[in-house]
Amino acid sequence: MRKKVGWSLIAVSVLGLLWGLEHEAPYAIDSPGPVTNVLGSSDGTEIIQLNFSAEETVGSIDMLTVSGDGIPGDTPTYFEVLAALFSNDQAIFPIESDFPEGKNIYDFLAESRRDLKTSIENALAAAQSVLPVGVVESSEVKIELKDTGGPSAGLALALGVVDKLTPGSLTGGKSVAVTGTIDKAGVVGEIGGIRQKIFGAKRNGDDFFLVPAGNCRDFFPWHLELIRVVPVRDLNDALDALKVISADGDIDKLSTCSAK
Repeated sequence: MRKKVGWSLIAVSVLGLLWGLEHEAPYAIDSPGPVTNVLGSSDGTEIIQLNFSAEETVGSIDMLTVSGDGIPGDTPTYFEVLAALFSNDQAIFPIESDFPEGKNIYDFLAESRRDLKTSIENALAAAQSVLPVGVVESSEVKIELKDTGGPSAGLALALGVVDKLTPGSLTGGKSVAVTGTIDKAGVVGEIGGIRQKIFGAKRNGDDFFLVPAGNCRDFFPWHLELIRVVPVRDLNDALDALKVISADGDIDKLSTCSAK
């Protein structure tokens, strides 16, 4: 009798596994995406372009992304959702979160591109607010980002522009991950996917992670053991943090996110 029950359970488990491998779930999965140094190039094209040759900058200001798996009509299987449930670096959410009724992938991509365009405009204005008058315009600064969308690169791009237009290196040769929206006045705003991005920063080998102060509450204590997480409220906060980092100053004086 026990053998029969045992084989029955195995059979049910196998059938359940096969069903889960084939059937799509109404969910999407977010994972850590590619990391890009905004001071460098992407697909052979300089991300921050000037009308003159700037001195080569050491170190990196790394823009973090999140990769999404799931669009209407093509979502992860139940097995993939189950695997993500037990993963530290993935997030599961209903497909309707990104695609409410009536919104398709083309609408989503168009919105993402609009957000990026606004983010670039804000980054240029914010950078100009901390640089000599007219230097951004006179340098004909242009920003090109391929295969990227959304607003969360704003702070990284603003810092990249400042780095390109000032002597020396803002990071002092270190690798610094950066995320956060930015407005034209330089105020930094919260972003989504912060838990996926901290894994992206860690895997990329970044030394520090500048994040919007409002995102500190999204971390668990063990997240903050992965990398030094520095909260910032505006562009000047970020520049002040980089002064300490680049000069090998007293790192312990840097603000850090507190565990919740």
